[in-house]
Amino acid sequence: MKELVLDGLDCANCAAKIETKVNTIDGVKQASMNFVNKTLTIEISNGDRLDEILNETKKIVNRLEPGVNIREKNISKSSKKVLVLMGLDCANCAAKIEKEVQNLSGIKAASVDFVSKKIFIETHSKNNLEEIIDEIRKIVKRIEPDVKVIEAENKKSQNIQTDKITKKIFTLSDLDCANCAAKIEKGVSEIKGVKTASVNFATKKLEIEIDNRDWKEVIDEADKIVKKIEPDVSIVEDTKERNKSLKSKEEVEESNKSELIRLGIGAALFGIGIIFNFSFWVEFAIYFASYILVGGEVVLRAIKNITRGQVFDENFLML
Repeated sequence: MKELVLDGLDCANCAAKIETKVNTIDGVKQASMNFVNKTLTIEISNGDRLDEILNETKKIVNRLEPGVNIREKNISKSSKKVLVLMGLDCANCAAKIEKEVQNLSGIKAASVDFVSKKIFIETHSKNNLEEIIDEIRKIVKRIEPDVKVIEAENKKSQNIQTDKITKKIFTLSDLDCANCAAKIEKGVSEIKGVKTASVNFATKKLEIEIDNRDWKEVIDEADKIVKKIEPDVSIVEDTKERNKSLKSKEEVEESNKSELIRLGIGAALFGIGIIFNFSFWVEFAIYFASYILVGGEVVLRAIKNITRGQVFDENFLML
């Protein structure tokens, strides 16, 4: 196992990309990025490729974050473990969990990365590791009853093709709400036959692991949950063919052009209302039309969310 300290790393999205890229390197069993401590932990399956793996890792980091300084960190012979806190959406609770875990007997070091929803622990010995993990689950259950604690798995297995695929990764296109991401994760994890489900808001990825259930049925139910929470978000399977399901470049450009035209007309109406003197009702009609043109989509989303019981969200606050 090797640990690299990434001095100067200040981008959570880049940290997630680095972790994903390093996990694809041949010979890497598992790589975990702790954005809080700026530490990349690499577990190597092939010791003969250690130097090559470190060189490839440094190239990945330099390509994604040229200003980051990479240095190796000496690792003791203590036991290390990475746990995923599925459904964690409270930064304050994450800090409480970290503090209590650090005070557990047998813990050498512990830190919670709220962005990736992971807790990194280091114990003085491997002998009582399972007992410590059980204690951590009790702490998390007491502070955040809806959060599930699972052991991080080797991400390279996501790319292995078998006769029966039990785990898939999907892209949540147009997802721009962290709170909605947490709700989607919770909803999908409660689908019958879903073993685990986690959403990485930084990368907009939804990872689902199933157990004895047809994928089509699971995806259909997951899509209904997503549409209920965020009607404009779509689930796209994260494969080489996913680009076929995404909007074409021309469609995106046309959408942007229409939005600019709408904003321009709204701004022009607002300007007319300010410059010229009209009667109260004419002036009201001009301002109202300007408001609808510029913020109509926000109003529509807020109304839809209110009908679903989601009153005080970001759309409502923008009204």
